[in-house]
Amino acid sequence: MNSSTDTATLRAEIVKQVTRRAEKNPLNPLSTICPSEVARALWPEDWRQHMPSVRDIAYQLCDEGVIEITQGGVVQADPRASKGAIRLRAPIGI
Repeated sequence: MNSSTDTATLRAEIVKQVTRRAEKNPLNPLSTICPSEVARALWPEDWRQHMPSVRDIAYQLCDEGVIEITQGGVVQADPRASKGAIRLRAPIGI
């Protein structure tokens, strides 16, 4: 990602997907998405190379309280310290 437009697009896609997942599963507000779903939606051919950017923007959105980052179903207090797979979700009560 090289421009603020890319950053804005990525932020919007993350928020859109976590919101859509929460709305699609109203009986399970804990529904999450994988960050790779965002990367695949925006860059279907070379999504893997964009995963660090997706994670970085997800961390920013988490810091702002826009999304939550979980690992093993548990909200991470410091998601940057998480090792391994993470999941993204809308905060409870959106």
